Amino acid sequence: MAVTVPAESMALDVGAAKEKIVGQLRKAPKVSSPEDLQSYVGSPVPVLGLTLPSMRAIVVAFAKEHKRLTTAELNALASALWSDPMYEEKSIR
Repeated sequence: MAVTVPAESMALDVGAAKEKIVGQLRKAPKVSSPEDLQSYVGSPVPVLGLTLPSMRAIVVAFAKEHKRLTTAELNALASALWSDPMYEEKSIR
């Protein structure tokens, strides 16, 4: 008899999870042009211009899909997101 392991208990594919989150961030509605926001913020880090509620919704959806992440998996995902250039990717933790 084969043993089935729930998908949520398998090791997280950090690369795939990162790409999914980044894709959702880039598709989310923007509040204004990124150039306007970047000049307003005065940061060299590029911005997408997402609202905080949009970013929170992405995080909540991810958390619901991955209820059993280990600390190591979550830290690896945060590190992968931090390595990207966009402000929203760095701050989604």
